[in-house]
Amino acid sequence: MVHAALDQLGEAAIEPLGCALHDFSWAIRQQAAEILGMSGSRKAIPELSHALQDTHAEVRFAAISALHNIGGIEAQRALKMAENDGDERVGALAKRAH
Repeated sequence: MVHAALDQLGEAAIEPLGCALHDFSWAIRQQAAEILGMSGSRKAIPELSHALQDTHAEVRFAAISALHNIGGIEAQRALKMAENDGDERVGALAKRAH
């Protein structure tokens, strides 16, 4: 269902989802990161890179997964910086994804 919606909305969905990465609710931020990863859009990389500084490990974990899914040099740079995350699980994922 999410993939179908992304296919219909295309790049128009990226900006609102990027805004959702700044929502008060960490669960909304996590879901936004996951959906941005599904989009595969390189336009999401700056917002996802910023999400690597989120206060909740779940959001950072989702951002790392999304960046890995999108790929590319910019995403790899962000993943490299996340390797030293204070949460062991997040740092380990960043190392595997990079």
